[in-house]
Amino acid sequence: MDSVRPVEFIPPGSRVLTVAAHPDDETIGAAGLMCELQLRGDAALGIATVTDGAPRNNADAVAAGFSGWAAYARARRAELAAALERLPRGAPEWFDLGFADQDVTHSLVDVVASVRRLIDVFGATIVITHPYEGGHPDHDATALAVHAATTGRGPAAAPPRHLEMTSYHWTGTAVATGEFLPADTPQWTLVLTDAIAVVKRQMLDCFTSQRSTLAMFPVAPHERFRVAPRYDFRSRPCPPGGVLYERFPWGVDSARWLACAGQALDTLHLDPDPGDRPIEPCL
Repeated sequence: MDSVRPVEFIPPGSRVLTVAAHPDDETIGAAGLMCELQLRGDAALGIATVTDGAPRNNADAVAAGFSGWAAYARARRAELAAALERLPRGAPEWFDLGFADQDVTHSLVDVVASVRRLIDVFGATIVITHPYEGGHPDHDATALAVHAATTGRGPAAAPPRHLEMTSYHWTGTAVATGEFLPADTPQWTLVLTDAIAVVKRQMLDCFTSQRSTLAMFPVAPHERFRVAPRYDFRSRPCPPGGVLYERFPWGVDSARWLACAGQALDTLHLDPDPGDRPIEPCL
């Protein structure tokens, strides 16, 4: 496997902000990169979690052994704090945007505003987030939010470079992890040293409430990153039947997701012309 070092896509002096939908997504997709950058010592790191990881229906909280969503959210924050402390130089700056798990789709304009403010406050020169792949509605909504937050900023503000880490998607027969859906953009494979793979495993082990879910994410010997493609967020990211989240009771299907995305893009005056495509109301 051809491997690169992070300097090939994250130059010295970078201010790298990883925007993850849920506590643990940043660890799944980029813990090895965070280790490498801390050991290199010439880049500033920031972590942002869009949601608190606790759906408001309480069912997930109870299933995980908690009395309700608030206790679940506290536990998930504590797990992330413990995981980040396992990094070679300890926890980087961490920002909790506080939106509800499984509800980012319905809060897109507010999420974009929060991400945009955070990019400015942190002074990010590189932002890493999820691809738009139909894996989880919060992942796709976070991908859109970062796209919107890093574009249309005017000539006075140079936009940060928008990169992606892997998440998960449906192949038609199985859930794929650690790989991207194909796109014609530069991609880099970071092969983890044995020592960094051990740290990543220790970080993942901190997320005790997510143990069954994280069983799908074995510590691969590599992480992959790429330049974010130019997505059409008014269209599904994959063929019919390929949207993984439609297989779960997460409160949104792809038609509703597209409706909310279309309304947000119109409100933000990004890609303002939906053409002749009908857009359903986002309820």
